[in-house]
Amino acid sequence: MLLLYFALLVVSPRAMDAGDSAAIAAALKELGEDFDPSAGFAVYPKTDCPHVKGVSILAHEGISMDVRCSTCSEDEVWVCGTCSAALCSRYKNKHMVLHAESEGHPVGLSLSDLSFWCFQCNSYLDVYAIPELHALYAAAHVAKFGEQPKLPTQIAGNAGSTSSASASSSG
Repeated sequence: MLLLYFALLVVSPRAMDAGDSAAIAAALKELGEDFDPSAGFAVYPKTDCPHVKGVSILAHEGISMDVRCSTCSEDEVWVCGTCSAALCSRYKNKHMVLHAESEGHPVGLSLSDLSFWCFQCNSYLDVYAIPELHALYAAAHVAKFGEQPKLPTQIAGNAGSTSSASASSSG
């Protein structure tokens, strides 16, 4: 049985700008739901992304958790999955967003929480469900935690063993 660790990501309401809050409120109103910006909301990452198919997601071994934005030196950094550029998040100076738009590079990895974002789908991506993301995720996981992550292929490969590799939630 395949266990996905990132079934749910929670986004802090303080990380949203007024445009984000307004868009969420409008969408929820259309669905007949109320929006409480102080409560946060659930984000469900996509388990498939057409922009990842056929794209070479780089997994360079020189990933460092100390890297800063190459444009402005902010410390909340994303790594481009296409060219490995290290640029700041949309909640800092938006250099990764600008890079994705100008270069057409669809996927970035947050070094803060090791989440993937598709800038063309405008959605988080489920690293455990999308094999093309595994190599970059594994390299970043090693840089952040000093050990390889438990990815589905590794978990499936250990299905017959008596160890409970899938019981760990520290992915």
